Amino acid sequence: MSDKQILGETTQIDILRRYLHVIALLQNRDDKWNNGTLAETLSEDPNGKSLLSDSHIKHCTEEYIEKELGLTLTRRKGARSFTFEKPIEKDLLLKLINIYSIFVIEDIQKDIALQSLVEKYPEQCLWLLGRLFFAKIQNNIVEFTYTNNKGIKQQVTCHPYHIIFKNNNLYLVALREYDGVVCLYIVNRINDLKVKDKKFIEEIPDSASYFKNSISSYISNRPPVRVILKFKKELRNNINDILAGIDAEIEDKDDHCIAECLLNDTMYLCKQLFLYGGGVEIIKPDSIRNEMTAMLKKSLSVYQ
Repeated sequence: MSDKQILGETTQIDILRRYLHVIALLQNRDDKWNNGTLAETLSEDPNGKSLLSDSHIKHCTEEYIEKELGLTLTRRKGARSFTFEKPIEKDLLLKLINIYSIFVIEDIQKDIALQSLVEKYPEQCLWLLGRLFFAKIQNNIVEFTYTNNKGIKQQVTCHPYHIIFKNNNLYLVALREYDGVVCLYIVNRINDLKVKDKKFIEEIPDSASYFKNSISSYISNRPPVRVILKFKKELRNNINDILAGIDAEIEDKDDHCIAECLLNDTMYLCKQLFLYGGGVEIIKPDSIRNEMTAMLKKSLSVYQ
């Protein structure tokens, strides 16, 4: 029975999950898979709707993987197993892993952010995301009421650039029209969204460019600061995790490590390093050392 014959009990989302599973399992060319073993394994997916047969996998590989995606399999007559003829190109691989991650990775923080959006706008949450997305595609200026961190409501007119998930929040990256500054707006604080007929003409920069020198959800229009850290070798993995996502150099010395990077969100760095006490020291610049010193003194004053 083909997927087309069982659509009454299997949704297109189930079929998408199925063929992404197949692509994932076939990627390692050292594994030995065939229609039967793939069907048996995929039938164990707790999110699946039915037991699968060899014909389901055959239809999946022929119609979706080979015909639609253009990925050639080493399926030969009489062969006991098959895989991909050649590695998947990186651009396609990035698209596939992004979609596949929805099915196999438990992103608790993202789920919390989306749940908050659903609870606040149960009748408009999808519309809000879709309207912002197409406003970006069509270069439409948008207006909305926004509640800032101090609880003050503001009227915002802006150019929508990107919807991103970062540091446990869902943000709209947008250029504020009255001063041309790019800002972050938490999506579930946006109210009364209106898409205007008026267009913006500038090219939208890549979203990653805004966070090139940021380890948090922070955007700055000022040049980044060169920061040098000295830390114990046993903290190498921890510091590497903190600096993940930015261009940082970490060098091993005899009894310690040195990390050097360009950074905008220095206050966030201080907060992260606070956890490691005397195991890490900010060497340069003095302004960030002073920032860290002030933070430590303020915390200490509570306990004296």
